[in-house]
Amino acid sequence: MRRWLGIGAVLAALLAVLGYVLGPKWTDPAPGAAGRDGTWEDAATRPPPVSALLGTPLPPARGNLFIRGTVLGRDGRPVAGAVVVATAPVPDETLSELPAPCEDEREKKLPRCDCDKGLHQLVEKVAERQGEAPPHARTTSDAEGRFSLEGLEAGTYALWADGSFGTLLHLDVPAGSEGLELRVGPGMTLSGRIRDEEGNPAAGALVTALLVEHSRFFDTLADDQGNWRLGPLPMGNYHLVVTLAGFLPEHTKAREDPTEELEVTLYRPLRLTGQVLREGQPVAGARVHAQGKKHEQDTTSDAQGRFSLEDLRPNIYQLIATHAGMATVRSIWLGPGMDTRNVLLELGTDARVTGTVRDPAGNPIADASIWTELDERRLDNPTLNARTAADGTYSLGPLPLGKYQLQAVASRYRVSSSLVNVPKAGLQAQDFTLEPSLLIEGRVLNAAGQPLSGVKLEWREETGEARGAWRNSTSGEDGTFVLKALNPVSHRLWARHEDFLPTAQTVQAPASGVQVVLRTGARVEGEVVDEKERPVPQARVQLSSVEEPGEDGLDSSRETRTDERGRFTLQGLEPGGYRVSAWSGTGAEARANTRSLAVSGTETGRVRLQFPVGLSLSGLVVDGAGKPVPEATLQLSAEELDDPEQAIDFQEWQGKPRTGADGRFQVRHLAAGSYRLYASARGHDFDLAMNGLGDAEHEPGIKVRAGDTSVRIVLEKLARIRGRVVRPDGTPVPRFLIDHHLVADSQGAFDLPITWSGKKTLAFTAPGLTGTTRELSLTQGVDAELGEVVLTQSREVRGRVVDAETGAPVAGAEVAVDDSPAALVRKLQNRRGEARTAWDGTFTLPDVEEHALTLGVEHPDYKQARVALAARQGEVTVALEAGATLKGEVHLADKRRFEVILWSPGGTASKARVVGTEYERRGLPPGTYVVFIQTREAGGHLTVREVPPRQVDIPASGVVVLDFDEPPANATLRLRLTGAPVPRARFYLVVGSLPIPDSPRAYERLQYLDFARGDRAAGVFHGLSAGHYTLFVTAPVEDGTWWHREELELSGKGEVTRDISPQWVRVPDSTLRALGD
Repeated sequence: MRRWLGIGAVLAALLAVLGYVLGPKWTDPAPGAAGRDGTWEDAATRPPPVSALLGTPLPPARGNLFIRGTVLGRDGRPVAGAVVVATAPVPDETLSELPAPCEDEREKKLPRCDCDKGLHQLVEKVAERQGEAPPHARTTSDAEGRFSLEGLEAGTYALWADGSFGTLLHLDVPAGSEGLELRVGPGMTLSGRIRDEEGNPAAGALVTALLVEHSRFFDTLADDQGNWRLGPLPMGNYHLVVTLAGFLPEHTKAREDPTEELEVTLYRPLRLTGQVLREGQPVAGARVHAQGKKHEQDTTSDAQGRFSLEDLRPNIYQLIATHAGMATVRSIWLGPGMDTRNVLLELGTDARVTGTVRDPAGNPIADASIWTELDERRLDNPTLNARTAADGTYSLGPLPLGKYQLQAVASRYRVSSSLVNVPKAGLQAQDFTLEPSLLIEGRVLNAAGQPLSGVKLEWREETGEARGAWRNSTSGEDGTFVLKALNPVSHRLWARHEDFLPTAQTVQAPASGVQVVLRTGARVEGEVVDEKERPVPQARVQLSSVEEPGEDGLDSSRETRTDERGRFTLQGLEPGGYRVSAWSGTGAEARANTRSLAVSGTETGRVRLQFPVGLSLSGLVVDGAGKPVPEATLQLSAEELDDPEQAIDFQEWQGKPRTGADGRFQVRHLAAGSYRLYASARGHDFDLAMNGLGDAEHEPGIKVRAGDTSVRIVLEKLARIRGRVVRPDGTPVPRFLIDHHLVADSQGAFDLPITWSGKKTLAFTAPGLTGTTRELSLTQGVDAELGEVVLTQSREVRGRVVDAETGAPVAGAEVAVDDSPAALVRKLQNRRGEARTAWDGTFTLPDVEEHALTLGVEHPDYKQARVALAARQGEVTVALEAGATLKGEVHLADKRRFEVILWSPGGTASKARVVGTEYERRGLPPGTYVVFIQTREAGGHLTVREVPPRQVDIPASGVVVLDFDEPPANATLRLRLTGAPVPRARFYLVVGSLPIPDSPRAYERLQYLDFARGDRAAGVFHGLSAGHYTLFVTAPVEDGTWWHREELELSGKGEVTRDISPQWVRVPDSTLRALGD
């Protein structure tokens, strides 16, 4: 790999002419200065490094071609002294040319992938200054702005121009070009703040921005307050890598037109140590693998089975140990500043599933994906994946003991599912036979019969009332496509491309030789200029139809950016009326304008968008004592503008300006009219009364007019939770975590804001001490004093988990302790236990508080168990009861991946996968559950299917059968309120009889049971079956809600209109929002 070195004398001369200050000379660090974590020494005093484009000596000329042109300013005048550079990527070396290292993103290049392994590799290379596109020619524009890049080989190049205006970029310029114009535009600016894990400004942190489209580094250093700024830069998407001595590199992304400053937190490296055991004995030579977000690491256990993993960041890690065919996996949370010691990995508590994937003829299927969810009860659970080799074999694991739904997926084959029981450690066998898919094959062509690549295709089943979910694909280089269908029914197929009219057609699956023909349609050409008639390059232009979409929902919305001359072209448009909007800049300097036009046939419409000077809005943000509030964030939304067409311009795209150190702000270029202005700041809250709004419900913010110069917003300082964390002898704990957030204070003090009223649990942990929790009842505006929170020395707790009926050991159960029942339940449901039972049901908890606690055990085949753990108790036996089982069949018209969701009496949700038509969920405690169907669509998207939810009573034990069938849904219900108009009324319709909710849980239950299709605001519901329903009508009032309830009987046919005469019952907000909503 090349390492780009310091500034040469030639560049120094260029920069002197340019007046472009980059700081003192930068050279490579001495050997050993860069650690394995990519941090650099003397970060606070070093200058930022110089881009390879400007600092690398040029290679010898390799050709005799040139690129010649002129650098022009925004006013069209020549720019002298601009440094112009031609770059081209180097295969297998430049970041933009390196392949993504992840199996599921193999077609992508490294800067465009999102997988953890790829991001980790990218961060390492940027931190080590590797992979920047090298310069092939460099020069400086003369007094007339002219430049000539000489000695180029044939090919295309990226051209950069750097100067006091920032940096501009022109891509894909062929060698031999003349008369090229590089025109300065507004570009984009990146800015933000960097803090360390303790919340202190990270002064001197190096911020490196990598342009995704063409690998170039842009660098700056954070100031004493941790603030940084880069720009103007070429428009595009960027990776940001932040490094500072003593901290791990940190990564984030910046999109085009960022509307908010980027907040980054740097963390010190962490260490995780532990031991690998087999039946309680140390295992030497075991491989230990840690997998976390953007990071993975391997090591090997020593003769005593011990291992150590260094330079880890705060994260949730999957910790996997393997040896001699045995394996185990644990989920470990590392908190900021908290090394983790004595993690025990007991081999024999997990297994692998192996097998072969074949077609019906017995031939192996290579590159098939086998995957499963690690815990189907969790709604957000992680997955485990494997791919088949050339002989069709796979190995998936390690997996904790339990039952798993395995999916086998391969191109041109139907998905196959199998429920696999993993009752013991070792290898479990599961083969798959995949049936060929029903395929829709064809080609996308233009009107001249030429193939079109990159056309987006979307299709779904279309059979009467039952319509499947949309799936998507893209046409290949030769225009061909192969789409998988689930059933031999008609499908609706859409095709979209930015240069052509969208089209839709019906296809019967299976099908081959399908032709999709795209027509050109109308086009719009235009330009964007500022108030001085200067072109605005790289302005964002969006065209949207003002017509109602047709039956297929097709529309001609388009988006693009202006070129160097401020011009743009949008094509592939249906005849009709459109709104064209342009935006440039963000925050206080956002510019915008909107125009309307109409096009017909295949004509070309023309439009000119000029940014007006606009009006300014300025003022002051203060606290309740009248002191300025710096760094307050402002949100501005249009309410009533003199020109209603401009109403969109300063809402979503306006961005969020901030107040300065004096609390003052100014927002420019506003369209005339009224706006709503809202401010927020850390440690403060927007107070209605202080801003003259009273206590009634209001839209957030105060009403202002463009042109106002003395706006004043008052923010109330939030009440605080205060206390100290100490040891049993009263000495302070200087570093500790509260809810995984690091606090550092020499006296152990903490000070947290109170942002809402209600119950809250705080979890306190510290290295070498056992954690504890505190249950609080908070009131907004009232301080809470916790006093001293004592963290004690730990004890070791050993135990055994057995089956309550047979006494047999239960392996693979999650074990956790806590003094907060709610926190304990969350740990177990999220598989965040401190230990997992071994093959003989035993477990060891090495660091447990000495006072009385609750110990909980979770296993997929049993009810969750909780037992009291007395102070100083060191041994415990837990007997698990089987509980009840809910099972049944799902028979619905569209054959998709269904999940059955169970909402428990305690307010938690779990799920059971539907295999074929059957589902089963074991280990349920007694109570009344809400059960409904959820569909997992292509790409993992989840939707709630419109099948009526059901309430079911679960006993203490036994089996309950609940089937779901496709209901006949033929009725429409229209509701009309009689009497005086009711503002903001909403209608809810549920199956069966249900009372008005009198608690947060009851209100949540109502929301789960409400399922009907339609418009709740208008009181219109479609697709209803015959049966008994409960109707609720709600309307907000001060400090509460009016509720009306009545029961209805529907026949299930035709359209029914019903007049409702509300009999209102007032329910206070506190009744339904006690959960802190």
